[in-house]
Amino acid sequence: MSKTGGLMRWFRKRRPHTIVLGQELADARRAEQARVASEPDLISPMPKDRYPEEDCLASLDPKRLPLDSEIAEVCRKAATLGAEASARMRRAISMDEFYTLLAFSRRMALFSIRENSAAALRDGVAALALIELARVDHRDVSLALGVLSYSGNRIGQDSGAMLRDASLRAEPEIAKLMLAFAGRSYAGKKLSDLSFFEEVSTKEGPAFVLCGFAPYNPTVDLLSLAIEIAEILKADTYFPTGIQIATRLPPVWLRSAGESVVSEALQGARACVSVTGFLRSSAHPKEQGHGVLVFLVQVADAARARALVSIAQNAKHPGHSVLGCAEGDLFCLVVGHSIMRDVEPAETASSLARFAPAISGALRRSLPGAPGGEFPA
Repeated sequence: MSKTGGLMRWFRKRRPHTIVLGQELADARRAEQARVASEPDLISPMPKDRYPEEDCLASLDPKRLPLDSEIAEVCRKAATLGAEASARMRRAISMDEFYTLLAFSRRMALFSIRENSAAALRDGVAALALIELARVDHRDVSLALGVLSYSGNRIGQDSGAMLRDASLRAEPEIAKLMLAFAGRSYAGKKLSDLSFFEEVSTKEGPAFVLCGFAPYNPTVDLLSLAIEIAEILKADTYFPTGIQIATRLPPVWLRSAGESVVSEALQGARACVSVTGFLRSSAHPKEQGHGVLVFLVQVADAARARALVSIAQNAKHPGHSVLGCAEGDLFCLVVGHSIMRDVEPAETASSLARFAPAISGALRRSLPGAPGGEFPA
């Protein structure tokens, strides 16, 4: 299954305390197995290539690929077929290829904004008409519809008309979802109102970034700072997998100091951005699942930032290691951990210290008065 589809599921936006089980995906896999067993000779119209595995830096600045054109050609051909021929084409497409189509639709949503392109938007909508809802997690389709609907409103195109047209050749369950989104108003809606993404501005242009539910009112450019931190991780031994704005620093990572003490230091924080990364297998071939979590927080004042550094310096944790850095009212916590049970993290507090000079420099450059430190208008 595609890396992009996996990320959609791993980072699905959900309300606090909601438990998301894997039943939908398990049901989809069973439906796929039944399809293969009953119709083993079907030949998919989809290209054989898949989107390359990208780090979060590349996903913030995607480039047009030959695969985009190949999939767009399949979607446009499908749009010329009658209902019966469309159904046969759809049936021949595998579950993994459905997730390639979902990745394509999200790419087209962003390209439609970057290029002010109605054609890209139409291609993204057409891709969803080639999906069977029973063979994917239905929430991934709703996510894609939300992103496409936002993009249509963003560039002044009638995505509702495109969805209504595509619904005529989609399977009934997908058609229902398309018509539901086509009937809504998106005036004044942010992307985060419709999905777990937000549209942000980067030096390369508009981009989509993961977005949580926490208050997000920074007075410095935390996103650019997070991108710089991701570049620091990439230049080391890590593959940066995600950046999320409007998140929180969970006190549990500093729990040895007492969660109430950490919560007090974080009280009144203006904003938090997180960066995730996993250690490349070449750096630690014996064990998989070693990662880092980086939390960038603009706290209420410099005193609280310094207090958090002191807490991090004195924290002792059996299951993870931490590094704390601060400049002004900016605090950064780096957590070295393993997602594997009973596996010691590859990083120690001493080894994480190698990141301190680069991170401290990045924090200083982000402060007001430093070149580029002001929050962009």
